[in-house]
Amino acid sequence: MAELINYLEKLVITKLAEMLVTRKNLCQCDHCRLDIVAIALNNLTPRYVVTDRGKIYTRLAMMETQFGIDILMAISKGIDVVSKTPRHEVDKT
Repeated sequence: MAELINYLEKLVITKLAEMLVTRKNLCQCDHCRLDIVAIALNNLTPRYVVTDRGKIYTRLAMMETQFGIDILMAISKGIDVVSKTPRHEVDKT
């Protein structure tokens, strides 16, 4: 059965996880992660795919330097917004 997915969503989630490994000072709760992903995806053009052929095309497009830079910039913007105004109580200990 065919499935409609925004392939970019998976890429953003994966890249965010890689970025958070080196940024221990940021809140890494599920809520903050999802807020960062939502902000990033809202600043990127969706890449919906249905077939394996579409997935291959999107993977090839991902290899383009600008596409990768756009993802990193959108995630960075999300990190900046969420770190300045998290939508949950900040632990003050």
